[in-house]
Amino acid sequence: WKNILFLAGVFSLVWVSVLAINQWGSPGYLKGFDSISVKFKIQNHDMSAPAKSQTKTENIYSLSMVSVNEREWYREAAWKMFRTHPVFGVGLGNYGYLYNQYRPAEAPKVEYYARAHNQYLEILAEMGVVGLAAFLFVLFQLFAIVWKVLKTGHNNSLRIYTVGLFASLAAMGVQGYSLGILLHNYIWVVLGLTYATSRLAADAYPERRPYEHRS
Repeated sequence: WKNILFLAGVFSLVWVSVLAINQWGSPGYLKGFDSISVKFKIQNHDMSAPAKSQTKTENIYSLSMVSVNEREWYREAAWKMFRTHPVFGVGLGNYGYLYNQYRPAEAPKVEYYARAHNQYLEILAEMGVVGLAAFLFVLFQLFAIVWKVLKTGHNNSLRIYTVGLFASLAAMGVQGYSLGILLHNYIWVVLGLTYATSRLAADAYPERRPYEHRS
């Protein structure tokens, strides 16, 4: 608990400092994070002409890296898909293809495969209530196994590995609120390892028996 309180205090201090900078030091400081764009130039050479007479053409492209507005549009589109198809969703993997049809009126059309930037909303949009319930059932089942290991298991290496892996998985789950995590390979590796170690630990020590005195 001391470590948790310490980390919570550090986080609170950093957040209060950022708010103080935004309020007094540099008004509008947080507004700068709404949209961060990167511009890059590409020069094209006419290679068919002699070296001395080659002409250069320059194209400038702008790429939006982070945008609060964009993420709001992505999530609004996901919620609209869910309301249109609440039970089974619009189909696994179809969010990106259907985004332009469901995007808000003020959102520009995109030419790429969009992501909801919220894994739970994306599952809800693509697979509806049934898909999200199945996904959460798997997670809650894993949590129940890990909880059993914590209550009945002994302080051995399997128990330590289980706690460490589950903590990593929980961090990824929180991250999934602002990113799409299921497309990354590591989430499945950690999920499989957590299941394996928790099952091994639970089977090794199914219950804690009271000490029996042997005469």
